[in-house]
Amino acid sequence: MNGGALEQIVLCYGDANTWGSDPGGAARLGRDVRWPGVLARELGPAWRVIEEGLPGRTIATDDPLQPGRNGLRHLVPTLLSHRPLDLVVLALGTNDLKATYRLEAPEIATAARALIATTRATLAAAGDRAPRIVLVCPPPLAPATDESELWGFGRALEESKRLGRFYAIAARREQVELLDAGAVIESSRRDGVHWEPDAHALIGRSVANLIRHGDAAPRPGG
Repeated sequence: MNGGALEQIVLCYGDANTWGSDPGGAARLGRDVRWPGVLARELGPAWRVIEEGLPGRTIATDDPLQPGRNGLRHLVPTLLSHRPLDLVVLALGTNDLKATYRLEAPEIATAARALIATTRATLAAAGDRAPRIVLVCPPPLAPATDESELWGFGRALEESKRLGRFYAIAARREQVELLDAGAVIESSRRDGVHWEPDAHALIGRSVANLIRHGDAAPRPGG
């Protein structure tokens, strides 16, 4: 509660960059460093931010080596377990670039539309309504490293640069708000995939600005 008013709840549904994988090799960035933590700090006590990040999570594809990573398959129970939700941030698409899935940017963006449609249909907001949705397009990958090649991203750089274009189409057709992370941050050159702490800070502030003001541009004093 805040001043007698009910808090608003936002769910951040994403992959390793929502979970907080450290591009320097440490297990996980701290709670206050990860972008959902930054988002919570920016929004203030009137909001409660729920982190639902999972390394390796895809939009809608099963990983033959890492079970349980299909984001679409796990979305409905996640939404229902945390309802009522005022807002859902969908931040997936990086892992779908792995060579093993053989997906191109238009297909990944189309899968993102399925995430949006499922989020709406679950009616996880109070009063059996659909929550507000923010779609986050992943930034382009950095040049390949030994780590990113081992993870399957060795040939994904050029395709990752096309995601912004097709996510913009998906967001427009689904009539949801979009944050193109590639316009705000770069992926770390240390491992090619994950985000440095300063990038987490920028994404957290950008999502907060989008929630409060309808755009991700920085605001004076924030």
